[in-house]
Amino acid sequence: MIWSCLWHAVSAQSPMDSLFRPYRIKYPNKLPYNTSSTKTDSPPQIISEPVNHNNQAVNALLDSIFQANKQLKYADGYRIVVYTGSDREQVNKIKEKVYRALGGDVNVYVIYKQPTFQIKVGDYLERLQAQVASKKLQEVIANPLVITEQVNLFRTEENRQ
Repeated sequence: MIWSCLWHAVSAQSPMDSLFRPYRIKYPNKLPYNTSSTKTDSPPQIISEPVNHNNQAVNALLDSIFQANKQLKYADGYRIVVYTGSDREQVNKIKEKVYRALGGDVNVYVIYKQPTFQIKVGDYLERLQAQVASKKLQEVIANPLVITEQVNLFRTEENRQ
């Protein structure tokens, strides 16, 4: 005897059908949409309104999450370390190189912990963005390093509403 998918398609009932029939869930035959229309190109029309919806509760929860997220000022992200050293003149030269390479809209942070200066660039939320900027910086600065750090979330008034 050969068993295949064809056997299941040909037979109307499987031998195990009578065993499991009492345990199967029985669904009512009522359809939730109107099937009496003769048009086949129009979508079915819903007859009844949903009974168990909770749109107001979900909207209230989403609004509270939105308000909490508006208050966030920092997030985990990425910055690029371009210089660590003790020479103040070198810090100013490297800052100029960074602004020329990435443009004036990038944030450059100069951190001084005695006796060293450290220059960190950018507030990137995704590592890919930081890697792209790092590639641009490699043309003018040797070995920029992408690190994880808390970054500032800058929001304009247009984004807050």
